[in-house]
Parts: sequence; structure tokens; C-alpha cells
Amino acid sequence: RRKIDNNDYNDNAESTASAAGARSAFFDYLGIHSNEFATRASLRPCKWFMPSFRYQLRESDYFTRVENQGDVRTQFLSHVYTFDGTFQLRDNLSTTLTASRNTAVTKTPARFSAASNVPSFHGDVDSWLVNTEYWPCPKVAITNLIELSRAENFNDFTFSGLPLGAQFHEVNVVSGVTYTLAKDLSVGLEYGLYTYLPDSRAEAGPYHAHLIRFEVTKKL
Repeated sequence: RRKIDNNDYNDNAESTASAAGARSAFFDYLGIHSNEFATRASLRPCKWFMPSFRYQLRESDYFTRVENQGDVRTQFLSHVYTFDGTFQLRDNLSTTLTASRNTAVTKTPARFSAASNVPSFHGDVDSWLVNTEYWPCPKVAITNLIELSRAENFNDFTFSGLPLGAQFHEVNVVSGVTYTLAKDLSVGLEYGLYTYLPDSRAEAGPYHAHLIRFEVTKKL
């Protein structure tokens, strides 16, 4: 997939130029040009087990231009490798295990600056997921999901004010139940706990979030 997103802004207000001739830094242009590729291979060695492998590539170029300045180009490259294993040990119980490795690197013009000396920085993330679906009876479905993610990429560039590199641990736990009232009508209740724990050297703001959702689905 090839995606081109060009945003040409026309601001109507300008600040008074300073003694150096500089004006406010309004964005005149933002362009995002992306190339994406994905492929997947699956096997079915037996009735109750199906493994699969996915590979995803994303390459993006960001072009930005502020008032009275030239274009600035930033590059992003990501490779995602995902292994899935789906188990159907019983007719009413399905389990999926997933392990994923995302290698990402960002390059900005700052890597050429002798003053900032900020090299390319990484945002590699490892993720593990366990998802189960259980039907105690034909009208009731119970789902449970646990997802763990970890990033260990911290590079200490605090001397330049840029502590770049993703460094965090994330845990998401979601449980829900769905009841089918009729062939075309169902209701569901879901609870989720979301925890994000970043390295304090890289960013501030750990959080714990609770989400309760009630859903009604009607097929027309």
C-alpha cells in the first residue's frame, strides 16, 4: 500500500517580525508519504491447532515546513514480526497465543547537528498476548485478554533536552461477557484495566485506567 497525505495550510494571521526578521512558526505544510507491505503464512497441521506468521513493513517520510523556512524531512522505518498460535482443544473453547517484535527507528535532521548531536533513536517493542473465548452455552460468550508490552530503548540525551528512546512496561487486562437475546440482537458487558509504567528518565505520567463498557448490538 502506498499512501500520500499532503496538508497545505494557509494561515491568515501573522505575528510582528522580530528584530531578526523571524515570525511566528506557523506550519505551512505537512506531508506524510508512506509505503506499507504485509504478508502472512498459516498452517493447519491438525484440527485443533493453527500456527501463523505475519510480517509488516512500514516506511514513512514526514515533510514539514514552517513560516519562511525550508522543508524538513524526518524518516520512520518499522518492521513487525508476529507469531500466532490458535488452539481449539474443545468445541466451546478457543485460545490464541501471540508474540510480536516491533523494531522501529526514527531519523531526524538533528543527527547532523554538531550542537544537538542526537542520533537516530529506536522504539523497539516486544509484546505478548493471550486471548480466550469460551461459550458455556450457545447464547453466552465469555472473553478474556491479557496483553504485556515492553520497550527497552532509553538513550540519555538529557544534556540536549531530548531524552529519546521508548522505555516502558504496559499491561492490559480485559474481560467481557456477551449474551445473545435473539438472532439479530445481543448485549455485552466488558471491564478493562490498563496500566502504563514508563521510565521516569524518558517520560512522566504512569497511569492506571479502568474501563467499563456496556454494548447493545442490533443487526439490521
